[in-house]
Amino acid sequence: MWWGGLDSKTFLKRFPKEGLVVDLGSGPSRVADDVINVDLFSYPSVDIVSGITHLPFKDNSIQRIICDNVLEHVYEPEAALLEIQRVLAPGGIAYIC
Repeated sequence: MWWGGLDSKTFLKRFPKEGLVVDLGSGPSRVADDVINVDLFSYPSVDIVSGITHLPFKDNSIQRIICDNVLEHVYEPEAALLEIQRVLAPGGIAYIC
């Protein structure tokens, strides 16, 4: 599905947080206090230091995923998308921009 004009904060408002929510490639900012920030670099706001092609989460364990302007920086974007698919729970929603 595609929703024009959506950003990560609007995504979280439109699709309320249920269970674990992660922001992949969060960088130094935090979109919300209860979102787990994952980044390759250990910025102060990063909760888990990890690349997004090998995520440290169980299969089907994440309800909401934010991946905002990250894939163009990944050497293997297809591998990252497969990881997102692996960890996203049934009925979960990913915001990928």
